[in-house]
Amino acid sequence: MDNHDFSNIGQQIKSMVQDAINTMDFKKLNQDIGSTVNSALNELREGIKSAGQGARPEAQRPKEPPAKAAPPPPVARSQAYINPKPSGSVSGVLCIVFGAIGLGLAGIALAVSAIVGAVNNSLAALGGTALGYIAPLAVLCGCLMTRGVYLRKRVARFRQYTRQLRGRTYCQLKELADHLGKSVKYVAKDVRKMIRLGMFPEGRLDDQQSCLMLDNETYQQYLSAQEAHRQQKMAQAKEEQAVLSPEDRAVIEEGRRYITQIREMNDAIPGEEVSAQLEQLEMVTSKIFSHVERHPKQIPEIRKFMSYYLPTTLKLVKAYREFDSQPIAGETISSAKEEIQNTLDTINLAFVKLLDSLFEDAAFDISTDITVLQTMLAQEGLTKKDFG
Repeated sequence: MDNHDFSNIGQQIKSMVQDAINTMDFKKLNQDIGSTVNSALNELREGIKSAGQGARPEAQRPKEPPAKAAPPPPVARSQAYINPKPSGSVSGVLCIVFGAIGLGLAGIALAVSAIVGAVNNSLAALGGTALGYIAPLAVLCGCLMTRGVYLRKRVARFRQYTRQLRGRTYCQLKELADHLGKSVKYVAKDVRKMIRLGMFPEGRLDDQQSCLMLDNETYQQYLSAQEAHRQQKMAQAKEEQAVLSPEDRAVIEEGRRYITQIREMNDAIPGEEVSAQLEQLEMVTSKIFSHVERHPKQIPEIRKFMSYYLPTTLKLVKAYREFDSQPIAGETISSAKEEIQNTLDTINLAFVKLLDSLFEDAAFDISTDITVLQTMLAQEGLTKKDFG
């Protein structure tokens, strides 16, 4: 939208309002302003969208993911990163077997010692000495057997984890925890131990300890995503900290002066309904200026729009306050006040639409990122429908 178009709009609006105030005929004002506002908003939206798409760096624009060879069957993918002989599968059995044998022999030895001591008192001292050696041995064998049971239980949990993966190379720990009936904290500690023992040779947990990744490729993708997120946050912070030019700062300060004047007018108007309208207008316009202050590149798109509609709103509010202050309100004044309130509804709706338009470009970026991510996951066979 060029300057000439906005000048025409501004002159049209000023003429509409002034004629309505001069003639006290506000009947067509709401309709005429509504039509003009909607037309301006439509052109403004196109301008914001075009500016956002044109300014987006080529590297950030969505690209078609490169064609990839068909991935191997899901089970083959995960099994390649799972140790077929997990730690404890053999040693656990051996600990149980030797611990049980040791306990059995110790029990026999203790029984023999007790019998010998009872039959021959002269050998009681010898039996006591034997008991001193056999009892610690029995305790050692009991510990060995307990260790074996622990190892076997860990192997059993490992098997449950691998089954729950169902061929995937990544999985949320909450899913594993729900499957086992354990807490996420317990599963995170359990999985970290298994990774250290080489049960998941290339296994990694994310920074939040919430996701298990089996292979280096998935982990590198995670790191890339983290780096992209970090860069995005840095860029956003840099943009938010951008120093406004004197011209942009003047636009924002002028807009806030109008907001202050409208608030003062509102304080002087006792009517609850019109006060609620003006409070909403103040809230929405404050959000608009706060947003463009953090995103200065959008200020040129709203400068002309706001410079025409805020003064118009202020003039209408002044007219309403003047009518409202009259001691006797005839039919003409009452009708004029009602039409002004209807027009304020229209302007409020226009400002809400403007605020929404300012966020359209950011929403478009997010939607694009989600689409690209979903496409990549689908090519890897990692979407929900692939596990149905």
